[in-house]
Amino acid sequence: MAKVISKKIALTLGAGGARGLAHIGILEEIEKSGIGIDFVAGSSIGALIGALYCLYGNVDDVKSSLNEYLTDEAYRKKWDSFVPRDHDENHKKKGHLFDELRIFINRQYLRLAVMTKKSLAKEEDLSEPLEELFGDKTTNDLKIPFSACSVDLISGRELYLNSGKLSEIVYCSSAIPGIFPPFERDGMLLADGSISDLVPVEAVPDHDEYLIIAVDFGPGRFLRNKLDRGMDILMRADELARIKLNKMILKEADLVISPDVSDFHWAEFSEYEEIIKIGREAASEAHEKIAYLAEQNSARVQPWYKRAFGWLSRR
Repeated sequence: MAKVISKKIALTLGAGGARGLAHIGILEEIEKSGIGIDFVAGSSIGALIGALYCLYGNVDDVKSSLNEYLTDEAYRKKWDSFVPRDHDENHKKKGHLFDELRIFINRQYLRLAVMTKKSLAKEEDLSEPLEELFGDKTTNDLKIPFSACSVDLISGRELYLNSGKLSEIVYCSSAIPGIFPPFERDGMLLADGSISDLVPVEAVPDHDEYLIIAVDFGPGRFLRNKLDRGMDILMRADELARIKLNKMILKEADLVISPDVSDFHWAEFSEYEEIIKIGREAASEAHEKIAYLAEQNSARVQPWYKRAFGWLSRR
Protein backbone atom coordinates (compact mmCIF):
# COMPACT_ATOMS: atom_id res chain seq x y z
CA MET A 1 0.00 0.00 0.00
CA ALA A 2 1.16 3.52 -0.76
CA LYS A 3 2.20 5.57 2.23
CA VAL A 4 -0.19 8.42 3.11
CA ILE A 5 1.75 11.66 3.51
CA SER A 6 0.22 13.88 6.17
CA LYS A 7 0.34 17.61 5.50
CA LYS A 8 0.44 20.35 8.06
CA ILE A 9 -1.81 23.42 7.84
CA ALA A 10 -0.27 26.85 7.19
CA LEU A 11 -2.37 30.00 7.47
CA THR A 12 -1.19 33.17 5.72
CA LEU A 13 -2.94 36.35 6.87
CA GLY A 14 -3.01 39.29 4.49
CA ALA A 15 -2.69 43.04 4.94
CA GLY A 16 -5.61 45.42 4.87
CA GLY A 17 -5.60 47.76 7.86
CA ALA A 18 -8.93 47.70 9.68
CA ARG A 19 -10.30 45.32 7.06
CA GLY A 20 -7.81 42.79 8.41
CA LEU A 21 -9.91 42.45 11.56
CA ALA A 22 -11.84 39.90 9.49
CA HIS A 23 -8.94 37.56 10.35
CA ILE A 24 -10.48 37.23 13.81
CA GLY A 25 -13.75 35.90 12.42
CA ILE A 26 -11.87 33.50 10.15
CA LEU A 27 -9.83 32.16 13.05
CA GLU A 28 -13.03 31.64 15.03
CA GLU A 29 -14.49 29.46 12.28
CA ILE A 30 -11.29 27.48 11.74
CA GLU A 31 -11.10 26.76 15.47
CA LYS A 32 -14.72 25.66 15.40
CA SER A 33 -13.97 23.26 12.53
CA GLY A 34 -11.37 21.52 14.69
CA ILE A 35 -8.59 21.87 12.13
CA GLY A 36 -5.30 22.64 13.89
CA ILE A 37 -3.01 25.37 12.57
CA ASP A 38 0.67 24.40 12.42
CA PHE A 39 2.20 27.59 11.01
CA VAL A 40 1.08 31.22 10.63
CA ALA A 41 2.54 34.01 8.50
CA GLY A 42 1.27 37.57 8.30
CA SER A 43 1.74 40.95 6.69
CA SER A 44 0.87 44.19 8.49
CA ILE A 45 -2.41 43.68 10.42
CA GLY A 46 -2.10 40.01 9.47
CA ALA A 47 1.22 39.95 11.34
CA LEU A 48 -0.36 41.59 14.39
CA ILE A 49 -3.29 39.18 14.63
CA GLY A 50 -1.15 36.22 13.59
CA ALA A 51 1.45 36.90 16.28
CA LEU A 52 -1.25 37.23 18.95
CA TYR A 53 -2.87 33.98 17.83
CA CYS A 54 0.43 32.11 17.87
CA LEU A 55 1.21 33.55 21.30
CA TYR A 56 -2.08 32.57 22.93
CA GLY A 57 -3.04 29.58 20.81
CA ASN A 58 -6.71 30.59 20.74
CA VAL A 59 -8.80 33.37 19.22
CA ASP A 60 -10.73 34.33 22.38
CA ASP A 61 -7.57 35.68 24.01
CA VAL A 62 -6.72 37.53 20.79
CA LYS A 63 -10.08 39.32 20.90
CA SER A 64 -9.71 40.11 24.59
CA SER A 65 -6.26 41.64 24.13
CA LEU A 66 -7.41 43.82 21.22
CA ASN A 67 -10.72 44.80 22.77
CA GLU A 68 -9.27 47.74 24.72
CA TYR A 69 -8.09 49.39 21.49
CA LEU A 70 -11.11 48.54 19.34
CA THR A 71 -13.55 49.99 21.88
CA ASP A 72 -11.49 53.06 22.78
CA GLU A 73 -12.97 56.17 21.17
CA ALA A 74 -9.73 58.17 21.38
CA TYR A 75 -7.83 55.39 19.59
CA ARG A 76 -10.40 55.22 16.80
CA LYS A 77 -10.42 58.98 16.32
CA LYS A 78 -6.69 58.89 15.56
CA TRP A 79 -7.49 56.82 12.48
CA ASP A 80 -10.68 58.63 11.45
CA SER A 81 -8.67 61.46 9.91
CA PHE A 82 -7.48 59.07 7.21
CA VAL A 83 -11.01 58.10 6.13
CA PRO A 84 -12.02 60.15 3.04
CA ARG A 85 -14.81 62.68 3.57
CA ASP A 86 -17.06 61.22 0.86
CA HIS A 87 -16.80 57.86 2.64
CA ASP A 88 -17.95 59.47 5.89
CA GLU A 89 -20.98 60.96 4.20
CA ASN A 90 -22.00 57.66 2.63
CA HIS A 91 -21.50 55.45 5.69
CA LYS A 92 -21.84 57.59 8.81
CA LYS A 93 -24.37 59.99 10.25
CA LYS A 94 -23.34 63.59 9.95
CA GLY A 95 -21.74 64.81 13.16
CA HIS A 96 -21.80 68.12 14.96
CA LEU A 97 -20.52 71.15 13.01
CA PHE A 98 -17.41 71.44 15.18
CA ASP A 99 -16.65 67.72 14.67
CA GLU A 100 -16.91 68.22 10.92
CA LEU A 101 -14.61 71.25 11.13
CA ARG A 102 -12.06 69.30 13.21
CA ILE A 103 -12.04 66.45 10.68
CA PHE A 104 -11.62 68.92 7.80
CA ILE A 105 -8.63 70.64 9.47
CA ASN A 106 -7.03 67.29 10.30
CA ARG A 107 -7.22 66.18 6.68
CA GLN A 108 -5.77 69.42 5.37
CA TYR A 109 -2.89 68.97 7.80
CA LEU A 110 -2.37 65.38 6.65
CA ARG A 111 -2.13 66.47 3.00
CA LEU A 112 0.56 69.01 3.87
CA ALA A 113 2.45 66.82 6.34
CA VAL A 114 2.73 63.82 4.03
CA MET A 115 4.63 65.99 1.53
CA THR A 116 7.01 67.60 4.03
CA LYS A 117 7.68 65.11 6.85
CA LYS A 118 9.28 61.67 7.01
CA SER A 119 6.14 60.26 8.62
CA LEU A 120 2.79 61.52 9.88
CA ALA A 121 3.10 59.72 13.22
CA LYS A 122 5.93 59.09 15.63
CA GLU A 123 7.48 55.66 16.13
CA GLU A 124 6.06 55.42 19.65
CA ASP A 125 2.52 55.89 18.31
CA LEU A 126 2.82 52.34 16.99
CA SER A 127 5.55 50.83 19.15
CA GLU A 128 3.95 51.68 22.50
CA PRO A 129 0.59 49.95 21.80
CA LEU A 130 2.50 46.93 20.48
CA GLU A 131 4.63 46.81 23.62
CA GLU A 132 1.46 46.93 25.72
CA LEU A 133 0.01 44.02 23.71
CA PHE A 134 3.11 41.80 23.68
CA GLY A 135 5.19 42.99 26.62
CA ASP A 136 8.60 41.30 26.63
CA LYS A 137 7.34 38.20 24.83
CA THR A 138 9.59 36.77 22.14
CA THR A 139 9.23 34.09 19.51
CA ASN A 140 10.39 31.61 22.16
CA ASP A 141 7.03 32.13 23.91
CA LEU A 142 4.93 31.17 20.89
CA LYS A 143 2.69 28.11 20.90
CA ILE A 144 2.63 28.02 17.07
CA PRO A 145 5.51 28.85 14.70
CA PHE A 146 5.13 32.31 13.19
CA SER A 147 6.71 34.53 10.55
CA ALA A 148 6.07 38.19 9.71
CA CYS A 149 6.77 39.73 6.33
CA SER A 150 8.71 43.00 6.15
CA VAL A 151 10.55 44.91 3.43
CA ASP A 152 13.91 46.66 3.54
CA LEU A 153 13.31 50.04 1.87
CA ILE A 154 17.00 50.37 1.00
CA SER A 155 17.67 47.09 -0.81
CA GLY A 156 14.06 46.24 -1.67
CA ARG A 157 14.47 42.76 -0.18
CA GLU A 158 11.63 40.92 1.50
CA LEU A 159 12.40 39.57 4.95
CA TYR A 160 10.47 36.90 6.84
CA LEU A 161 11.04 37.66 10.50
CA ASN A 162 10.67 34.65 12.79
CA SER A 163 12.92 35.32 15.77
CA GLY A 164 13.22 38.05 18.36
CA LYS A 165 10.93 40.35 20.31
CA LEU A 166 7.34 40.11 19.08
CA SER A 167 6.54 43.82 19.41
CA GLU A 168 9.52 44.69 17.19
CA ILE A 169 8.73 42.01 14.62
CA VAL A 170 5.15 43.21 14.29
CA TYR A 171 6.30 46.85 14.10
CA CYS A 172 8.63 45.97 11.21
CA SER A 173 5.73 44.33 9.38
CA SER A 174 3.21 47.11 10.14
CA ALA A 175 5.09 50.40 9.69
CA ILE A 176 3.03 51.88 6.86
CA PRO A 177 5.34 54.05 4.69
CA GLY A 178 4.66 57.73 5.20
CA ILE A 179 2.55 57.13 8.31
CA PHE A 180 5.03 55.42 10.66
CA PRO A 181 8.84 55.66 10.51
CA PRO A 182 10.59 52.52 9.25
CA PHE A 183 12.41 50.42 11.83
CA GLU A 184 16.20 50.80 11.67
CA ARG A 185 18.04 47.50 12.08
CA ASP A 186 21.47 46.30 10.89
CA GLY A 187 21.71 49.03 8.25
CA MET A 188 18.21 48.34 6.97
CA LEU A 189 15.00 50.37 7.03
CA LEU A 190 12.23 47.84 7.63
CA ALA A 191 8.66 48.72 6.69
CA ASP A 192 5.19 47.29 6.10
CA GLY A 193 5.28 43.82 4.55
CA SER A 194 2.35 44.60 2.26
CA ILE A 195 4.67 46.69 0.07
CA SER A 196 5.64 43.46 -1.66
CA ASP A 197 3.51 40.73 -0.04
CA LEU A 198 -0.15 41.56 0.58
CA VAL A 199 -0.49 37.90 1.55
CA PRO A 200 2.85 36.31 2.58
CA VAL A 201 2.38 32.88 1.01
CA GLU A 202 6.10 32.73 0.28
CA ALA A 203 6.84 32.92 4.01
CA VAL A 204 5.69 29.31 4.39
CA PRO A 205 8.98 27.40 4.71
CA ASP A 206 8.15 24.25 2.68
CA HIS A 207 5.16 24.29 0.34
CA ASP A 208 5.30 20.51 -0.10
CA GLU A 209 4.98 20.00 3.64
CA TYR A 210 2.07 22.39 4.20
CA LEU A 211 -1.48 22.82 3.01
CA ILE A 212 -1.64 26.61 2.59
CA ILE A 213 -4.79 28.59 3.38
CA ALA A 214 -4.42 32.24 2.37
CA VAL A 215 -6.64 35.11 3.51
CA ASP A 216 -6.77 37.91 0.95
CA PHE A 217 -8.71 41.18 1.10
CA GLY A 218 -7.61 42.66 -2.18
CA PRO A 219 -7.84 46.42 -2.74
CA GLY A 220 -10.62 48.65 -1.48
CA ARG A 221 -12.89 50.61 -3.80
CA PHE A 222 -11.84 54.07 -2.68
CA LEU A 223 -9.31 54.83 -5.40
CA ARG A 224 -11.19 53.17 -8.24
CA ASN A 225 -14.05 55.60 -8.76
CA LYS A 226 -12.52 58.94 -7.88
CA LEU A 227 -9.11 60.03 -9.17
CA ASP A 228 -9.26 63.80 -8.74
CA ARG A 229 -5.83 64.41 -7.18
CA GLY A 230 -2.32 63.60 -8.28
CA MET A 231 -1.70 61.67 -5.05
CA ASP A 232 -4.75 59.48 -5.77
CA ILE A 233 -3.46 58.72 -9.26
CA LEU A 234 0.02 57.82 -7.97
CA MET A 235 -1.48 55.53 -5.31
CA ARG A 236 -3.77 53.90 -7.87
CA ALA A 237 -0.85 53.21 -10.22
CA ASP A 238 1.07 51.59 -7.35
CA GLU A 239 -2.03 49.62 -6.38
CA LEU A 240 -2.43 48.16 -9.88
CA ALA A 241 1.10 46.76 -9.79
CA ARG A 242 0.47 45.22 -6.36
CA ILE A 243 -2.79 43.63 -7.53
CA LYS A 244 -0.96 41.86 -10.35
CA LEU A 245 1.85 40.71 -8.04
CA ASN A 246 -0.68 39.50 -5.47
CA LYS A 247 -2.48 37.33 -8.04
CA MET A 248 0.81 35.61 -8.88
CA ILE A 249 1.61 34.99 -5.21
CA LEU A 250 -1.83 33.58 -4.41
CA LYS A 251 -1.42 30.87 -7.07
CA GLU A 252 0.90 29.12 -4.59
CA ALA A 253 -1.91 28.74 -2.03
CA ASP A 254 -4.13 25.66 -1.87
CA LEU A 255 -7.16 27.69 -0.81
CA VAL A 256 -7.84 31.43 -0.79
CA ILE A 257 -10.48 32.94 1.50
CA SER A 258 -11.52 36.43 0.36
CA PRO A 259 -13.92 38.20 2.75
CA ASP A 260 -15.78 41.00 0.97
CA VAL A 261 -14.69 43.95 3.10
CA SER A 262 -14.08 46.29 0.17
CA ASP A 263 -16.75 48.73 1.39
CA PHE A 264 -14.66 49.46 4.49
CA HIS A 265 -11.78 51.90 4.51
CA TRP A 266 -8.44 50.59 5.79
CA ALA A 267 -8.58 53.07 8.72
CA GLU A 268 -12.22 52.39 9.67
CA PHE A 269 -11.59 50.60 12.97
CA SER A 270 -14.93 51.76 14.39
CA GLU A 271 -16.70 49.10 12.27
CA TYR A 272 -14.75 46.21 13.79
CA GLU A 273 -17.78 44.13 14.81
CA GLU A 274 -19.21 44.10 11.29
CA ILE A 275 -15.80 43.35 9.77
CA ILE A 276 -15.22 40.39 12.13
CA LYS A 277 -18.69 39.08 11.25
CA ILE A 278 -17.88 39.19 7.51
CA GLY A 279 -14.68 37.23 8.16
CA ARG A 280 -16.66 34.63 10.10
CA GLU A 281 -19.16 34.28 7.26
CA ALA A 282 -16.42 33.96 4.62
CA ALA A 283 -14.69 31.17 6.54
CA SER A 284 -18.01 29.45 7.15
CA GLU A 285 -18.68 29.41 3.39
CA ALA A 286 -15.22 27.95 2.82
CA HIS A 287 -15.64 25.34 5.56
CA GLU A 288 -16.46 22.46 3.19
CA LYS A 289 -13.44 23.27 1.01
CA ILE A 290 -11.17 23.39 4.05
CA ALA A 291 -12.52 20.07 5.33
CA TYR A 292 -12.16 18.48 1.89
CA LEU A 293 -8.57 19.65 1.46
CA ALA A 294 -7.71 18.53 4.97
CA GLU A 295 -9.19 15.09 4.31
CA GLN A 296 -7.50 14.72 0.92
CA ASN A 297 -4.14 15.68 2.37
CA SER A 298 -4.58 13.88 5.72
CA ALA A 299 -4.19 17.15 7.61
CA ARG A 300 -4.31 17.14 11.39
CA VAL A 301 -7.83 17.53 12.79
CA GLN A 302 -8.36 17.92 16.51
CA PRO A 303 -10.52 15.24 18.18
CA TRP A 304 -14.08 16.18 19.14
CA TYR A 305 -13.32 16.48 22.85
CA LYS A 306 -10.63 19.11 22.23
CA ARG A 307 -13.02 21.04 20.04
CA ALA A 308 -15.73 20.86 22.70
CA PHE A 309 -13.45 21.56 25.67
CA GLY A 310 -10.68 23.56 24.02
CA TRP A 311 -10.30 25.75 27.10
CA LEU A 312 -8.64 22.81 28.87
CA SER A 313 -5.68 22.97 26.50
CA ARG A 314 -5.10 26.68 27.23
CA ARG A 315 -3.90 26.07 30.75
